[in-house]
Amino acid sequence: MPKDSTFVEIYGLADLKESLEGKKLKRDIPKGIGSATKTIHSALKFELAQKYNVSHNLDSVLVGKSVSNVTFGKNVMEGGLVYRWKPVDLAKFPYSWEWGNIPPLPKKRKGKVHSVAVRRGSKKVVYGKSNHGGFTQKNGYFGTQMFERVSRERKPLRLLFGPSLSEMASRSLDSPKVTKAIDDLVEYIIEVI
Repeated sequence: MPKDSTFVEIYGLADLKESLEGKKLKRDIPKGIGSATKTIHSALKFELAQKYNVSHNLDSVLVGKSVSNVTFGKNVMEGGLVYRWKPVDLAKFPYSWEWGNIPPLPKKRKGKVHSVAVRRGSKKVVYGKSNHGGFTQKNGYFGTQMFERVSRERKPLRLLFGPSLSEMASRSLDSPKVTKAIDDLVEYIIEVI
């Protein structure tokens, strides 16, 4: 698992796997695990939709997903609930611009100052890593992307990224709905063990 992936910690999952090792697995156990884990996943999707301006679905980064609760439960029992890290460039979030300058550098001419709304109801100026500001540019096959200049020169450019879906999911794990769904799964695991 890459270090930037999000792994949802589920208490008792390792113990359950160990207790079932070498035994024939009853169909109800992975089915129950799969169903309860899909509830956690749905709660996370809901939280992301409430907090962030996401255009991609959390399903796209879920590792081991399956329509079947049994298959999904087996995958979760094998590797846990994992979301793959996949970068999302800032132009994929709602953005706008206005004429102005980014402080503290005094400039003779005004330029386009871009702002991005990653979180709902919160728009922030894109400063970039070099404090030269971000800007959007049509980039052929990839559509519109947000870049920044690495220096005061026109080139080279660096692509700017916002938080990935896995990072957003990680930041939403403490919400009440997600916590309750995780607790329900833990209770199920304790009953099975």
